Amino acid sequence: MRGAAVIRRRVIAAAMTSVLTAVVLAPPTSSAARETAGAHPPADVAEAALAYQRPALTKSRVRTTTTTARGEVSSPSPEELEDLQRFAGERGMPLDKALTEYGWRHTFARAVDQLRTAHPSAFADAGTGPGQRAWVSFKEAAPRNVQATLAAIPVAVQVHEHLGWSESELVTAAQGIHYALLNDSSVAADQVATDPDTTTGAIRVSVGTENGAPVTEMRARVAAAADGGPAASLLRAVPASLAVTIEVDPQLTSGNDAVYGGGSLSSCTAGFPVRRSTNTSQHGLSTAGHCDNYQTYAGRSVLTYMAAHEGSQGDMQWHRSTEAVGNQFYYNTGVRRNAQYVGSPTPGLPVCKFGQTSGATCDEVYKLNQCRGVYCGQAMTHRRKAANGDSGGPWYWGTTGYGVHSGYKTYNLLQRDMFTPIQQVHITLGLLLKTS
Repeated sequence: MRGAAVIRRRVIAAAMTSVLTAVVLAPPTSSAARETAGAHPPADVAEAALAYQRPALTKSRVRTTTTTARGEVSSPSPEELEDLQRFAGERGMPLDKALTEYGWRHTFARAVDQLRTAHPSAFADAGTGPGQRAWVSFKEAAPRNVQATLAAIPVAVQVHEHLGWSESELVTAAQGIHYALLNDSSVAADQVATDPDTTTGAIRVSVGTENGAPVTEMRARVAAAADGGPAASLLRAVPASLAVTIEVDPQLTSGNDAVYGGGSLSSCTAGFPVRRSTNTSQHGLSTAGHCDNYQTYAGRSVLTYMAAHEGSQGDMQWHRSTEAVGNQFYYNTGVRRNAQYVGSPTPGLPVCKFGQTSGATCDEVYKLNQCRGVYCGQAMTHRRKAANGDSGGPWYWGTTGYGVHSGYKTYNLLQRDMFTPIQQVHITLGLLLKTS
C-alpha cells in the first residue's frame, strides 16, 4: 500500500443535531425533513455535546418563482426500466407510481448540472422531494437562462433567489474547518465528519472521542481549538450568511468497503471503464483510492496503478490494463451494459450500485458535498446497502455513471452509503469514460 494509504485513516460517521440556520425555506425541505420514513428523528442524537455555535449573522430575503411544467416524462430505456423496476421493488412501490415520481428526475439532474457548471458563483442548491417537487436556488438573482434550461422538465420547478450564499463558498468554508480540526493535534480525534447543507446554509461538524476520552474533555479541547487553534481563523472568515455548529459525538462510526482476497479486484470492486484524457490509448478501470495499489482483475495480474486521490475531491484511483478494456460495466452479477454518459447526482435522484459482495441494489441520493475523515466531496444515500468488498464499484442509472463507491458514515443514527461523483474522479485524475 502506498505511503498515503498507510497514514492513519480517520474516516467518520456523523450523528448531527439541529442547528441555527441562515434562512428557513418553506418550499425546499431541510435535510432532516428529507429523511425517509422510519429514520430516527434528531432528538435521538441528544447525547452529542455542543462545543461551538455561531448563528448566521445576516438573513436573506428569499424570493420564489415557479416555472411552468412543459415537458413530458420520457419513456425509460430498457436499461433504465430495469433499474426502475429494481428501485420500485426495493420500496414496495408500484412501477407506474415510481415512473411518475422518479422518471423525470434524471432529466432534472442534467439541467441542474448545466446551471451549476455555467454559474458556479451563483448556484446555491437544487433537489427533488416526495411526489413531484423540485427546486433550484441561487445566491442572488437567478441567471437569465434558468427558465430556458428548465423548460424541458415535466414538473413545475421552484426557483429561489437571494439565499445569500453559493454552493462553492459553503463547501470551501466547510472543508477548511473540517481539515483544520482533523489535523489539529490538540483535538487528536480519530473521527471528524462535516455536513455543509446548501439548503439551509448551515455547516455542521461532528468530532468523535479519542480512545474513549470523556465527552466533557473532548468538548473542552474542541472549544479551545475553535477559539485559538488552526480552525479559529477559518471560523472567523466564514461568510456572515452561513451558520456553523461544532459538536462532540461519542457515537460516530464509519468505514471503507474493502476486503482482501475476493471480488473482481483483489481487494475491491472495479468501477467504470476509463481512458486517459491526454492519451486516449491508455485504457483501464477506476476504483476507490483507499484500495491497494496492487490489484488483480479476476485473478489476473493485468493492472498497473496509475494515480489516486484521497482528500477534498473524494476517494479515487485508476489502473491501466494490459488487456483490452471494453466499454461496458457490470451492473449486476454476471451481466454487463454499455457505459455511455456521465451524470452529476442531485438530492432525491434514484441511483443503483453494484458491488462484488452485496450485488445490485438501489437507493436515493440524500445529500452532497459530505466529508468523513480525509474524504470530502462525496454524495450520501439514504441507507447503507453496500458491504465490505464493494469499494470502487459503480453507482449508475441506466447507461449513465454517477459515482464510484467509497464507504459509509452514520447520519442521524442511520448508516448511509457514500460515493465519489464520477465527474470528480474524471476531472481530478484526468480521465474520460470509455464509451467505445
